[in-house]
Amino acid sequence: MYSIVDGVGFGRASVSVLFRSFKVDLPKELRGWDTGTLHVLSDVKIEVDESQVDKLGGDQLVIGNTESTSKVSGKVSSKAGSTITWNVDSSIRLPIYSRYQSAVHFNIVGGGMFSGGPEPFASLWLQDIPDDEERDIRIPLLRAKNAKQLRQNYLNDVTGKTHEFQQIGYLTCKVMLDSGLDADHERTSQQNQTLRHDFGEHNYMSCVLYEVLMTLRPEAWEHIEGQAKQAETNAHA
Repeated sequence: MYSIVDGVGFGRASVSVLFRSFKVDLPKELRGWDTGTLHVLSDVKIEVDESQVDKLGGDQLVIGNTESTSKVSGKVSSKAGSTITWNVDSSIRLPIYSRYQSAVHFNIVGGGMFSGGPEPFASLWLQDIPDDEERDIRIPLLRAKNAKQLRQNYLNDVTGKTHEFQQIGYLTCKVMLDSGLDADHERTSQQNQTLRHDFGEHNYMSCVLYEVLMTLRPEAWEHIEGQAKQAETNAHA
């Protein structure tokens, strides 16, 4: 029952909501964990249009999301025709806290390739890959003046009507999304958590919430603690 205070000034409204269950077959990509770690399993290669071949150079590859980044030096890259390949070791692992709201961006930075203009990038939205399966990805390589804004949007036909960008090629590599929490989450929370504080300094309700979450599902508390950095980034978007 809700009081009606913004109408004629008196009376109450009774509001009820009925939830009915129904069967739906979701794709495997949409039935995964919200927390995981993206593991880059192969070298990263880009293929560009013929008009861009002369711009290929030894630039740095930066792979990252809102939680962490990993850099691959241009010194370990090689050029062959209209492609360039970065030799990537198996240590690139990026912790993910909100998988269905997140993308991992492959950014090409430096003074070599495409210097003097917007830096190319490719975005892998994690809702497109399933948990715990190796996948070969091939995603568009883009250039855009509003790249910061474009990185926040899922790329489809509608995006092309509302944002200006140029597709100059494709990026390919093999990845796997390891489901659940692991040591990578703990490592990055210590390095990047801006609002992390001692549990003993929490107020009474925070302590109660902590105890409940740790009792019901320990990873739930870790998930909430890991959102501070991402929330701060989103707040300034």
